[in-house]
Amino acid sequence: MDYNGVQLGIDKLITTRTANFYLGTMVGYTDGDPNYKHGSGGARDINAGLYGSYIDNSGFYIDSIVKYTRFKNNFSVSDSVGQNVKGKSKTNGYSLSLETGKRFTIN
Repeated sequence: MDYNGVQLGIDKLITTRTANFYLGTMVGYTDGDPNYKHGSGGARDINAGLYGSYIDNSGFYIDSIVKYTRFKNNFSVSDSVGQNVKGKSKTNGYSLSLETGKRFTIN
């Protein structure tokens, strides 16, 4: 399956004496071509999300993302006895990611 997509985002840096905050939003689109041997189909999604990062002066950080995706796919193929089989679906996807850590250097 071949996939092509694009995702764009914009964010804002908020600086304090002790830390930096990045707050942003993103949107994206993906198109998929399943390349069936005896048929055709497609897969597409659109997505949108919010993200944020906190980085304090000691190197401690927290990254977070909340994302919504709307998936659509369809297919029309011949089965093993030559009969046509078709299908369509639409579904929603939700994701939440949280990462924390500390930056450090090794001399």
